[in-house]
Amino acid sequence: MATYCFRCRNCGAVTTASTQSMGQYVCYCGSSWVRDYRAENVGVAVQMLKDEREAGGRAGYDNLFLPNNDDFKGKGDPDGTKGMRNWRETHQPKDTNHKPRWPGTVEKKVM
Repeated sequence: MATYCFRCRNCGAVTTASTQSMGQYVCYCGSSWVRDYRAENVGVAVQMLKDEREAGGRAGYDNLFLPNNDDFKGKGDPDGTKGMRNWRETHQPKDTNHKPRWPGTVEKKVM
């Protein structure tokens, strides 16, 4: 069942209800209740999609948070593959993540 948040226009008191309208009820101060969309986090998914699009799609959005080979380039590792391999070995996705994204490129180990 959905829960809707409301706030008082006058005193700022908050409450929740299982209906979309609180028109028949009034606050203890005598004012009417209005929907509090911010408390319900309405529009969060829309903002995430906008941020993803502006970052360059899903891959660009991942690059904001995950490292790439350029982050590990240095004197002993000119292409960054050693640093990326070390990062991948020390950072594992959660067990519940069924489609993990592995950043960067590393050489495959041949056994």
